[in-house]
Amino acid sequence: MKIGMIGIIFFVLFCLTGCSLERDNLLDPKGNSEVRIPPTPDRPTSVSSGRNIIVQWARTEDAELVHHYNLYRANNAHGPFHFIQNVPIAPDFNASMVTAVDETVVSGLTYFYRVSGVSPPVTGTNPPQGLEGRLSEHCGGVRAGGG
Repeated sequence: MKIGMIGIIFFVLFCLTGCSLERDNLLDPKGNSEVRIPPTPDRPTSVSSGRNIIVQWARTEDAELVHHYNLYRANNAHGPFHFIQNVPIAPDFNASMVTAVDETVVSGLTYFYRVSGVSPPVTGTNPPQGLEGRLSEHCGGVRAGGG
């Protein structure tokens, strides 16, 4: 009986200690200090360019937290938004704006876009993958051209 009671007390103390640890990142329950969520891209804009639509947004201040961006598209401002491409960022990239070209548009249709940053792959995940930040506000209402 004493061994069972000691085990229960030890388990309760273990749980209380684990629950009291502070976590800066709720997506990282192990408390890995390397894991940080990338910031939300700012000021996306889009413009029709012939048979493509060009989407641009300001590079985030914490650029080292962004491995690549995910571009999403919808046919109305309220979505649903669907992933269409990942936009890689070169390690030596230092421009203030990031540009993506949507080459899969249909002439005459109107499109809306949102962007999210994705962190470098997190060690310990299998397969290694980054954390995706919040989606930007939508931009668009751009009608694809035909030229």
